[in-house]
Amino acid sequence: MPGCRSLCAGMLLAVLFVVEVSAQDLTGQAAQTVSRLNDQIDTLSDAEKWEEAHAVQLKVLDIYLRELGERNVNTAFNLAYTGEQLYELERYREAKPYYERAIKAYRATVGEANEDYILTQFGYGKTLRILTELNKARTVLKKALKAASELYGPREYTVVEIVEELGFTELDDDKPEEARKCFLAALKIYPYLSEEDQSMQLWCLTSLATAETSLGNDAAAKEYLDKAYQNAARSFGEDSYEMTEVLLALGTYYQGKSDLATARRHYERVVNITNQIGESDSEEARLASVYLAQIFIDLGDYVTAEQLLTKTYRQEIELYGEDSVQPYYTLWDIGYLYDMQDKHPQARDAYGKVLTGLKRHLSEDHSSVVMIQSDIASVDQLLLHYDEAREGFEGLRDIHLQKYGENSIEFGALLFNLGWLEHDFGNYEIAREYYDQAIKVFENRLGPSNPETLQLKMMRASLAASERKWPEAVRLFDQMIRESKEFYSTLLASLSPTEQLLFLKNSEDLSLMVSVAIANQDDPEVVATTMNWLLNAKGVSQETLAARETLTRDLDDVESRNLAQQLLKIRQELAGLALSRPEEGTVDERAKRITELTQQEETLARQLADRVGEPLAQSKWVELDSIRQALAADQTMINFFELRPWDYFSVKTGRNRFSKARYFAYIIPPTGKGEVKLVDLGESSEIDKIVSKIRSWIGDSGAREAFLAESGEVATESEWRTLFAQAKQKIWDPLAQHFPDETKQLVLSPDGALWLMPWNTIPIGDDRYLIEDYSLRFLTSGRELVLPKKKAAIGAPLLFADPSFDLSPDSVRSAVQSIFRSVDIQKLPAGAISRTAIPQVTPLPSTRLEALAISPSVSNICGKEPIQYLGKFALETVAKEVKSPRVLVLSTHGFFLPEQASATGRSTVSNASSTRKLKAGIPENPLLRCGLLLAGCNNPTARGDDGILTGMEILGLDLRGTELVVLSACETGVGTVNSGEGVAGLRQAFQLAGAEAIVSTLWQVPDRDSALLMKDFFEQLAEGKSHPEALRQAQIKRIESRRQRYGAAHPFYWAAWTLTGT
Repeated sequence: MPGCRSLCAGMLLAVLFVVEVSAQDLTGQAAQTVSRLNDQIDTLSDAEKWEEAHAVQLKVLDIYLRELGERNVNTAFNLAYTGEQLYELERYREAKPYYERAIKAYRATVGEANEDYILTQFGYGKTLRILTELNKARTVLKKALKAASELYGPREYTVVEIVEELGFTELDDDKPEEARKCFLAALKIYPYLSEEDQSMQLWCLTSLATAETSLGNDAAAKEYLDKAYQNAARSFGEDSYEMTEVLLALGTYYQGKSDLATARRHYERVVNITNQIGESDSEEARLASVYLAQIFIDLGDYVTAEQLLTKTYRQEIELYGEDSVQPYYTLWDIGYLYDMQDKHPQARDAYGKVLTGLKRHLSEDHSSVVMIQSDIASVDQLLLHYDEAREGFEGLRDIHLQKYGENSIEFGALLFNLGWLEHDFGNYEIAREYYDQAIKVFENRLGPSNPETLQLKMMRASLAASERKWPEAVRLFDQMIRESKEFYSTLLASLSPTEQLLFLKNSEDLSLMVSVAIANQDDPEVVATTMNWLLNAKGVSQETLAARETLTRDLDDVESRNLAQQLLKIRQELAGLALSRPEEGTVDERAKRITELTQQEETLARQLADRVGEPLAQSKWVELDSIRQALAADQTMINFFELRPWDYFSVKTGRNRFSKARYFAYIIPPTGKGEVKLVDLGESSEIDKIVSKIRSWIGDSGAREAFLAESGEVATESEWRTLFAQAKQKIWDPLAQHFPDETKQLVLSPDGALWLMPWNTIPIGDDRYLIEDYSLRFLTSGRELVLPKKKAAIGAPLLFADPSFDLSPDSVRSAVQSIFRSVDIQKLPAGAISRTAIPQVTPLPSTRLEALAISPSVSNICGKEPIQYLGKFALETVAKEVKSPRVLVLSTHGFFLPEQASATGRSTVSNASSTRKLKAGIPENPLLRCGLLLAGCNNPTARGDDGILTGMEILGLDLRGTELVVLSACETGVGTVNSGEGVAGLRQAFQLAGAEAIVSTLWQVPDRDSALLMKDFFEQLAEGKSHPEALRQAQIKRIESRRQRYGAAHPFYWAAWTLTGT
């Protein structure tokens, strides 16, 4: 039944819903009618048709009123029963008058020393509390408690329930000490009750924990919550409705500790349980939704938060009415959501409505009334309404001191707000005093490494920067970011890839901190220290996801294996569904299914990660000195970073201190080869346009080939150099002047669109390209140079080439079975060919020649003959079974579907004969929009091996220990660029699967040119060259060959390949 909270919250439930209402005093037809209606009520209640049962009860009540009048004990009983029905249906305003009429009727007939009268008073008191008529509720409940104690004695369950309800009332009235007394009194009675009644004490325990938390007694709170959990599990079961109350309390406890991952797990369990038992509209489900929304706001997922809050707000208005307390609290969260999105006018409007509403229900000094006024003052400051903000904060100071005390979190938060106000005004000395006091309070109450404490420390450091006290600012920033490393590593490990990127995108802490280096570019110590911060922040999402994918493969317990199998099936279904073309009229159904599967995939991945039992991300701080020591004498690292500089010196600007995003580059030489340098490259929007122009020119195969055919390679190469001149001026020239003279190798860690720029083609002279003077290696983060790699058993090298794209489904089945003879033939793909978003592709015969040409070199490198899967054996099923080959080469078409807001999309499949429009939106996850095409992809089956190996499916490959993956295909290096996290696409998918280094391409390349370059590349590797140097030599050989033959070497033919990783 919706809203049923067992006997603890609904005393009359057992009595009123299972005991047939007496028809005594009714005669004749009326008595017969009531008897028949009561039978209907029983039947409807058994079927959990509560609304219908209530409708029938109204008919019963009408008969009693008509036949016997209101001053009759049986009429009183039916009035109370009707009120309790409405209470359980959460229609509290409607329930209230029925209780009031029942109480009057009982007084007039049997008096107050009557069991039914006491129970009705109890129900009335609960209703008044929920409607926030707290003083009246307290009076009613105390009267009921007195009567119950006299009637039953002090050790009876009804007495316990009334005492607990008084405790709830005191909590709602912001009197935790009084509430604590009530709950402790109730706990003393429980041992004298029956075993069944003792099981109900879990509500008392969770509420006592809430009171202890409010009083700052966290250890006691946790102890009570643990007892409540054990009680609920033992008495009701792990997935019972009763357990949801405990899970909510545990969630709020951990949320208060800023342990968002643990809090979220508890709230999600509430949602799952209430959905499973048909209570998705219950109060517990609504509370879980609101608390989850709060977490999503903190994680930057504003869309999900808004959906949850809007839905809950509508439900609460419908249940309680627009002018009741519950909707105001949800509106408060909606205002906070606006605030975090910098929609300050909307936030101010929402907060104002909340304050007005709460004042109608709560006292002037109620915590909620006080705290919403503080939020209003904060928004006034952001709206630059400084007089109102100052008046608001200062007016609350005495109230906070009196109500919470000087060592309370609430008072500490107010001190911080006052500090930020003075900071914004330029009153730095006063601001410093406020900040220091606030930090002391937060450190004492929450600990020095709590994220809320760290936020205060960050603003304290920014104050030092505003005062131009640079050593102090750098020291405080450094302390703050080091203390936060473990917390953020743990938090990211609990998030899905999409959630991680949202969280990182909406956090501008790094921009604020690194701006200290922008103001001190000539100070080597400041520059080096800030580079240390970026070194430990950049690429953390990819590192966490890679650890999640690889470590979970070692879980071998039954439950973990089952979870892994479920995850594999969901990923396979997602991959097939994401690239299918829906039938007419099924677009919405398909989109809904993709959303459902995506949510299931993320949940299962998190559950598996939770079972690993070791950190998923590197929480140990990596020092810049270790990176510099890892660099060879002829290497220089360039770490790019896109940020919005923070203006420390402006006043009266609120949060509007960020300027337009810019690219910066840290030039990091080896130890002893000079200082780390910081170079400002300019606004990122301008540089992104330059890169986009280059990408557009080389990516338009039709225009490019026409130009080449018409103008020849010499003229076309000249055009390329002209096109690249601006990129050289804006990007390369500012960097090159800072390299040590010995530099021959560049280790690049790009950011943003710089990942997609063909760096090797930068003209550095009249007839030379960058690759002719430097070898290039790309890293997501400099940490990759020093982080230890876990060893794995290495298998034979594998070569996939020249897939038979037109292979029929039956031929695919036969080919798979010829390789895997133990495979159940019934599980292989069969049936109708499915429609796909990927266009038909043409054969790549030169890739077979490539495989044959590189085979001897691969054999020399690995000490083993490579296993070759050619033609009809270049199968998706085979690729999915690879396990830690030392070298893996996949010579085939690659694709990446760009994310688009419209309902159509274009595939970037190489050599495609046509481009088909999709009839539905493209999935958000980049790993579902990229992949490799293998045998049978032109005739994909509706299930099984469809010849399309997506990025999502690549995650399931075990490539731990794989030293090199070569994607000798077209556009395998492109993808969605994520600031600070590299490119989400095929190369990222192989990295997440465990591969150490990936060679991929940035544009379509003729398969003959690819075969020649790959042959040279592997020959260089066989001679002992490093990966970057081998690729450089292979590209130089192609350059020299074309210059000799055509008088020019256009980058289109040799520059697409890029090396990522170590």
